[in-house]
Amino acid sequence: MVDDTEPAHDPTARTPLPVDRHGHLYLPGGRRPLPAVSAAALQADAAVGDASAVAWTVLIGAASARWRHDDVAALVPTSPGLEHVRTLRQGSTRAPRPARGPASAAMVLRRQWHKAVQHVATTARQVGADPTFDARADAIAAAVRAVQERADATAGRWGTRTGPTDRRVLDVLCTLALQAISADVEADTRRVALLAGIGRETARTGLLRLAGEGWIALTQAASGPHGARWTITPPPADPAVAVLADGVPEAAIPSGAVHKGVTTNRSQADPRPAGAGPAERLALLAR
Repeated sequence: MVDDTEPAHDPTARTPLPVDRHGHLYLPGGRRPLPAVSAAALQADAAVGDASAVAWTVLIGAASARWRHDDVAALVPTSPGLEHVRTLRQGSTRAPRPARGPASAAMVLRRQWHKAVQHVATTARQVGADPTFDARADAIAAAVRAVQERADATAGRWGTRTGPTDRRVLDVLCTLALQAISADVEADTRRVALLAGIGRETARTGLLRLAGEGWIALTQAASGPHGARWTITPPPADPAVAVLADGVPEAAIPSGAVHKGVTTNRSQADPRPAGAGPAERLALLAR
């Protein structure tokens, strides 16, 4: 639902929706955490892209999680993803909204919030209605687990001068992949820098180093408002390369790896039961 685009017209619920003491609509029920996509949008740097679309993703997630208008209003002054509520576009820059009038931050939030609540109330899809979710969650959890295990086994790679920041960049891409349930994600340098707590140039060079060593791969260059797309599961190495004694292609091992004798011929079976993918995905996100 949070991937839906903003409707052109205000939808109308079949039954009247409750309102709070300030007259704002809400959906009854206990408040839940924001969906992962909306939580990521709340921290995204909306000033450099489509700020309206980012804010809509946040509001849809908040409405479906049974938040109230006041919960969102409290986040407006500090949350990057709500830039559309705070400011309006003026040419190539953004300026603060007026204190009063239909274009004020309070009125914009009120209109968008009511539209989001109505949209959620009139949308038939509900959480858990996707029959492919378990399989997709299991696949991305397995992919991220493999990347993290390989990274943990190559401690020497992260002990270099740039190693700690490179590992942060890799972990950010893994987090975005888990949130998107896709190994291929859009990750511009501003967003990576914000999530990793590093500078934009540091994030850019970190991405390039990881790509050069085969940890990640660029799948699509940045274009217009869209950032570059990266995958944490690069394509397999050329089968014509030399093969090590344990059967692992040498080109498939990152150049900075310490343990090149990795083997998968273990006696232990994968302990995860069928259908455990969603739970492992949440555990990896928390980690």
